[in-house]
Amino acid sequence: MPPRRGGDGIFTIYASDVYSFSKILNDFTTVLTDNGQSPAKIFVPRSIQKIKDTEKVAFVKRVDLKIPEKRIADSLEGNAFNVENVIRLASEEKNQPTQTIKITFNDPQNRNIFLQTGLQIDSMHFIAEPGRQKSKPVQCYLCLKYNHVAKFCKTIQTNMCSMW
Repeated sequence: MPPRRGGDGIFTIYASDVYSFSKILNDFTTVLTDNGQSPAKIFVPRSIQKIKDTEKVAFVKRVDLKIPEKRIADSLEGNAFNVENVIRLASEEKNQPTQTIKITFNDPQNRNIFLQTGLQIDSMHFIAEPGRQKSKPVQCYLCLKYNHVAKFCKTIQTNMCSMW
């Protein structure tokens, strides 16, 4: 799809595949500045932003409840990791803390190194797991089609299932 120009000098560029999207995201602004053009602002769709955010997340399981999040964050910073956030996950039913820790890093490279080394606190070592994007798309329970939920379903509903 060719780029579209808005009335205020804003261009919309659509990527045809993952490779071209990656090139636009990572290389477009440097190409513009190298050619003497003004820098560009690139807006990333929410669905892509969620995928980019999961590349910065790691989980550590079976961490004793007596070890506070502050101590974990201090240990990570002492090992030269740039950490945005350290959260102990809570159970949904009882809202009590669990033994799983969610760690959000500043960049994916930090997370990848952390996955190889794991979490080390004093003489204890915990294995880290990467955060993963949901692999199953959203499915409507009314029409059984994907990428929307029943609240926004446009299928005409009848009393009999065979009439859809």
